[in-house]
Amino acid sequence: VDGENKFVAGQTITETAGVDEDGEPLATFTENYTAGLLKWWNIVLKDA
Repeated sequence: VDGENKFVAGQTITETAGVDEDGEPLATFTENYTAGLLKWWNIVLKDA
């Protein structure tokens, strides 16, 4: 976690932040107690 607030009005958040050394995608945001928060932000809230 980089401590940076990525939830900025009008900006889409990418769901992956690149790949690791094995080629697996790295998550931009780890959802510990949520499910689909980034999709919800990108579809509903970012332009509200």
